Amino acid sequence: MKDESVQNSENTGETEEKTGLSPDHLVTNEDKKNKKNGIEAENLFQRQLNKNDIPFIRFDQTKETFSDKMKENHMKRPDYFLHTRHSAYYIDVKYRAMRPFGNDEERFTIDQRDMFMLYNFQTEFHSNVWLAFTDNLKEPNFNYISITSLYNYFTDIFLNSEKYPKEHEKFISLFYIFIPDTLFYHRLSFDQGFYKNQKDNFIDNETELYKVFINRFLNKRNSISLSETDGYYCMDCAKIISFNKYYPFCDSCKQNYKEDGDSPVLYWHKFCHGCADNLEIYTTQQPLCDDCFKERLLIKFYKKIKDNKTGGYYEKDKKN
Repeated sequence: MKDESVQNSENTGETEEKTGLSPDHLVTNEDKKNKKNGIEAENLFQRQLNKNDIPFIRFDQTKETFSDKMKENHMKRPDYFLHTRHSAYYIDVKYRAMRPFGNDEERFTIDQRDMFMLYNFQTEFHSNVWLAFTDNLKEPNFNYISITSLYNYFTDIFLNSEKYPKEHEKFISLFYIFIPDTLFYHRLSFDQGFYKNQKDNFIDNETELYKVFINRFLNKRNSISLSETDGYYCMDCAKIISFNKYYPFCDSCKQNYKEDGDSPVLYWHKFCHGCADNLEIYTTQQPLCDDCFKERLLIKFYKKIKDNKTGGYYEKDKKN
């Protein structure tokens, strides 16, 4: 009869898949598969680094090259050291099949022991450690997360959260950490380092949207009437007046210009037409301070395009 622990170890692969348990004292069939696929994932990662012209060092992971002190301090050595234009990083590459978690969601997982050992390495070496996950050995689709983000995610849920049941504390170490996609970065380049995944032509599309928006604003700017009620100020004496696009002055100051035969366009003026602020100098072409420009002009612009149903979805605008 086989020893019970041996029987359990043979069946653990199936148990892990169902429960998410991570027993450190057992080497499962899935562990062996991850180790084999992990080497292929490391090779794939190396090819991607070379393709993207990212300088790197790949570490020998044999036991003979591992220091006794690192073993004593429970540290794990990452697979790569690389540098980008912004910084240098240690990278540990992980092949993992994604596991179901929550409602119709699948996530990459990591054993808590791995996380703590990499975190110890980062702390002792005063370094910057990241993980690169993939579940695809045919395409270089890696997902990146810093060990700091992962560690903070774990501690915020299990150690710092008042919502976490105290009676669960003794079971925490048994479980994998299921990493949400929102924590991952999906791109790595020499010029930008790690950055979030973006759809094809994302910047081009965004640029076009802003061009449409700004052009619409510029075309409508001169046609927007700010207000015909009181609440504006003479630009020379700060007396309350109604808005005047061409002569933003009270009757008295306006009369002075007519008597002198001068145009107010030729002068600097002391007060903002919108709030009587006198910290800057103003002209009739630029009668508002920055705050008034945003508050009075832009807000009315948004209101106008909303009232006319010309704002909102740009695809709708293009059809119209």
